[in-house]
Amino acid sequence: MSFLRNIIRSFYRPRYFIGTDLEGNRFFEHPSLTSDPARTRRRVEYKVYDDMWDYIGGARRLPVQWTSWLSHTRPDPPTLDELHSDLERQRRVLHNAAVIAARDQEERGRISAAHAHVEIPEPTFTSPQITSAVENGGFVEHTAHEVAPAPMASQNADNPSPGVLPSHSAELPSFGRDKDWQPETWSPQAARRRGL
Repeated sequence: MSFLRNIIRSFYRPRYFIGTDLEGNRFFEHPSLTSDPARTRRRVEYKVYDDMWDYIGGARRLPVQWTSWLSHTRPDPPTLDELHSDLERQRRVLHNAAVIAARDQEERGRISAAHAHVEIPEPTFTSPQITSAVENGGFVEHTAHEVAPAPMASQNADNPSPGVLPSHSAELPSFGRDKDWQPETWSPQAARRRGL
């Protein structure tokens, strides 16, 4: 008997119009067919039937307020004022993102223009072997003393020799460890059970 009642109810079930979104899709609510009356069936009828495939395929999306109402996350349906304010918020976010992207593009252009004006010095070669190898396109083995060292940018009066970094160890205080300190090996200890 209940089987026939469910079939009849499926054909003659009442549906209640709840509202529309900004694109003209209509939302309906049906009474629950289960023992829980709060769990009503909610569904959407698209403005154009063929639009359903755009929504299913992800080319278009329903407003998040209506999606949350359809999934019973939200108990009350959204109002048109709420949908309009959310649409304005989305426009503001897109405008702000475009402003930030334009500002970042301008800053990248300024940085690349500043880097283009910085001249990088060419390496200086003192050995005729290296110069001839570069001109001939061949490879010649050479030692490190054949290449002239590049002058250091920061040389002071205390350290006149080029290419040697100044020693600051006398100025810094020592802490915790002395010169002869060596790390110890770590050996784990077996865990002891308490209470046995």
